[in-house]
Amino acid sequence: MIKKRFLKVVILIVLLLLTLGWKKKENPWQITINLPQFRLFLYYDQHLVQTYPVAIGKSSTPSPRGNFFIVNKVYQPTWYPNDGREPVLPGPDNPLGDFWLGLSKKGYGIHGNNAEWSIGNAVSQGCFRMNNQDVKELFYLIPVGTKVQITYQTIIGQVTAERRAIITCYNDIYGIMEDETKEVARFLIALNWPFEAHEAALRKLLKGIRPLKFEVPRIIKITGMEAYGDGFFWNENPYLAENFVKLLKGDEGLVNQKHD
Repeated sequence: MIKKRFLKVVILIVLLLLTLGWKKKENPWQITINLPQFRLFLYYDQHLVQTYPVAIGKSSTPSPRGNFFIVNKVYQPTWYPNDGREPVLPGPDNPLGDFWLGLSKKGYGIHGNNAEWSIGNAVSQGCFRMNNQDVKELFYLIPVGTKVQITYQTIIGQVTAERRAIITCYNDIYGIMEDETKEVARFLIALNWPFEAHEAALRKLLKGIRPLKFEVPRIIKITGMEAYGDGFFWNENPYLAENFVKLLKGDEGLVNQKHD
């Protein structure tokens, strides 16, 4: 399994080289880790070639955020606990597994594990645990000096060609957001979404289990009306409150007005 996947990555890189040319670059590799996603993204010349699940730091020992780079790679590392316990030599009891990629942030790195259940959870002392087969693949693909960007994006998404805003929300693991609804609004502004989100409907949607993917409900407005009723579009369907329906029925001319 691991050999087939590794071969797939190599083939993809070769295709990229053929497409982009063989001109030598300083270091075409880059890693991005988005903490709320528990996900590591591997890029070659800005093209995504692979993604991997990771474990991150728990709330009391959060993983760092910012821009770093790989400073060393160690096969079968020794683990040195920071609580005064004896070092743990390579072997099945070593929580680092067989592969260590050290970050320029002292004491932090990307490594294997001896607890597969922990991957995809916030349980470490700040380092990034990977499945052992995944970190082995990464270890042999990237060189020392590879850039590592660690982000904290709880909201990701896009605006479709039909101008529908589709977003995915992840848990605010470290509790740093004040108001998620406002965060979504800011995210949509950054995407240049031309509409206004229906706040009440959005708040209800945000109560769902994470990760949560949905279309943002947008307010229905009638051109030429100073006051408009409560209605929104969601999943390509209009949802109208009773007062809005009465408002529309009360003036037949409104049904021919432009709405967005």
